[in-house]
Formats: sequence, C-alpha cells, structure tokens
Amino acid sequence: MTTQLADLTHLVRDLLRNHDIDLEETAPFDDLPLWDSMYLVALVVEVEDHFGVMFEPEEIEGIVTPADLLRLIANKRVLVRN
Repeated sequence: MTTQLADLTHLVRDLLRNHDIDLEETAPFDDLPLWDSMYLVALVVEVEDHFGVMFEPEEIEGIVTPADLLRLIANKRVLVRN
C-alpha cells in the first residue's frame, strides 16, 4: 500500500468511524458501508487539509474511487511545485 493510499485509508476510517475499512484503489467509494455524497464532501475537505491541495467542484464530481482521488492529489502537488 502506498503512503498516500494509507493516509487516505486512515482519513476514511476516521470519517466513517470504522477502523476495519481497507481501501482498494479501484473499488468505488460507494461500496463502503454507509457511504453517500456527504461523506465524499467531508473526505475532500479532510484531503485538502491533509495533503495541502484544493479541488474545484468539477474535479470533485469525477471522484469515484480512491485512485481518482489519489490521481487528483498527485496532479495538484505537481502544479504546486512548478
């Protein structure tokens, strides 16, 4: 598991108050117990704070899996460094 996926897993576990969750990069967030759009918004806020990035609303709409979110984080970090 990559460090970023591990960090993301930790954020999701805290958000859902379920420490048994193990994220898979390609598994949809919708497969998580109790997951809904409000949890996605809350996760995005946590991710922005944790990783020091900011997302546009249209980017958030495209987040379906952890891989989608990790890709956005990586892209934002590249832009910040340049």
